[in-house]
Order: sequence, then C-alpha cells, then structure tokens
Amino acid sequence: MRMREKRALEDALREHYRAAPGTDAAAPRALVEVVAAEMARPSRPRAAEVVAGQARLVGAGAWALHAALALLAVPCALSGVGIGTVAAALGAALALVTLAGVTRSRSCGMAELEAACPVNAQAAACARGLVLCCADALAIALLAALAGPAGGAPWAALAQGLAPYLAALGAGLLAARRAASPDATVAAVAAAAGVCAACVLARTLCPAAFGPAAALAWWAAAAAALAFAAVQARAWLRAAASGFADVPAPAGAL
Repeated sequence: MRMREKRALEDALREHYRAAPGTDAAAPRALVEVVAAEMARPSRPRAAEVVAGQARLVGAGAWALHAALALLAVPCALSGVGIGTVAAALGAALALVTLAGVTRSRSCGMAELEAACPVNAQAAACARGLVLCCADALAIALLAALAGPAGGAPWAALAQGLAPYLAALGAGLLAARRAASPDATVAAVAAAAGVCAACVLARTLCPAAFGPAAALAWWAAAAAALAFAAVQARAWLRAAASGFADVPAPAGAL
C-alpha cells in the first residue's frame, strides 16, 4: 500500500468511527476504493519496484560511507600515491562496505521475515546486492577515468580496482555463508579485510605490479575473480532462498 493511500485510509476510518451513533454505518467510500485498488494490484511487485525498495532500505549511512570512500580516493590518486594502488584499495574497501550491507540480513535473523514478504529473501538479497554492486562499479569506473590526468592508464586502473573488489566480494560471501548466522557479517568483513591486507602486502613487496605495465595480468586476475564471485553469489542466493536452512547450526545451538 502506498503512503498516500495509507493516509487516505486512515483519515477515512478516523472520520467514520468518530461519527455520531445512529448515522449511516456503511463503509466509507475511500475505504472501498483503497481495498479495491489493493486487491487489483499484482501480488508480486515488478523487478524495478523491488530494486528501488532495496535502494531505500540500504540506509543513508551506507550510502554516505560509499561516497566518502569514493571522494577520499580522488585526492589520493592525484597526490602521487599511484592510481593503481588507490584503485586496488578502493575496490577492496568498497567490497567490505557492500558485504556489510548484503550480509546484515542474515546476521540480524531477518531471512525468515524477508521470506514471508511479497518478495522472498532470495529476491531481496539479489536486489540489495545489485544496487550496491552497481554503485561500487560506478565508483571504480569514475576513479579509472581519472587515471589519465593522474598519469596512469584508465584500463589498467579499472582492472586494478575490479580484481580486489571481486575477490573480496567472493571471499566475503563464502565466509558469511559458512559461518553461523550471528557471525555472518563479521566473517564477511574479516574475509574482505584479508584481501585488503593482501593488497597492502603486494604493494610493499612488489610496487611495480601496480603500474600500467601489469595491466594484462590484472585483467586475468579480474576475470578469475569474477568467476569466483559469480559462483559465491549464486551459492549465497540459493542459501537465501531457504532462509539458510541448509547451513548447519553451531555446536552450542539448541
């Protein structure tokens, strides 16, 4: 029910029950119209409505954190740190924030609630992940576009951002799916943080790997990470369809 219809229904019911005794007790016209419109509406909302609803439910804090990471990456890229290094760090950090939003449903025990809604938990998780991943891809692409003014190669910077992002996303979903429900988000964030640490270690041991000359290797790594993330995303959605009922309970659970 839309907010406008809900308010109209509340106003009509309020006026109806405040009427003096002995007046016409017929149902208010607004009530009849709202109920008829609700019954005529399809039981399953359209895909665009589901995606838009998840975009609203992500929360202002998550969007603000995504924006802060993207804005912080711009001065770092222009300061001489290296566009490849910044792209890799941004990709891993965005994956960490996205995983926190995607896996919080399971950590808070909301999978069963979502499964009872017009769209089930699988559809809700898919829409939420799609919204966040599209925002992350846009941020990485915008940073890669700055590679030219920063003295780098845009295609190399794009691969250097995508490979850590996809690797962290797949590792986080794998860890969150195998962990106990209350620990799902913690496990996902820890896995993504491990990818961040691996990027820092690689930058320390081999700085040349983050230069434009290694673009082909980064694209190969991005392709492998994409396949890994796709497999883990499919497994996550399949587990979400059953409310993660196929995941064994922890040893201390009743």
